[in-house]
Amino acid sequence: MKLFKDLRNMLTSSGEDDKISSKRLITFLAFLLVSIAFIANLFFDLTVDDNMFDGIIQIVWAGLGVVVGEHLLKARNSNKELPQPKKVEEEEEEILGDS
Repeated sequence: MKLFKDLRNMLTSSGEDDKISSKRLITFLAFLLVSIAFIANLFFDLTVDDNMFDGIIQIVWAGLGVVVGEHLLKARNSNKELPQPKKVEEEEEEILGDS
């Protein structure tokens, strides 16, 4: 059962709600299809249409890119504090000076 727990952890986003990420699930399923096509071609001499195979490979690459980009943006935003907006009175004082 540890395999299923590890698989679920891999497919969930690292948020507090612990929901399965649709991007990760689609990428994982596309990877499984590519793996099945590889095994079918290698051991059973079945061929897969090149256009279909290339399309699934592109889905895998796009999914990996989105997941990695999402992870990097979360890490970047969590390390940096956002500047607090100035109040209107403070901006007016800076513009007008000490009048």
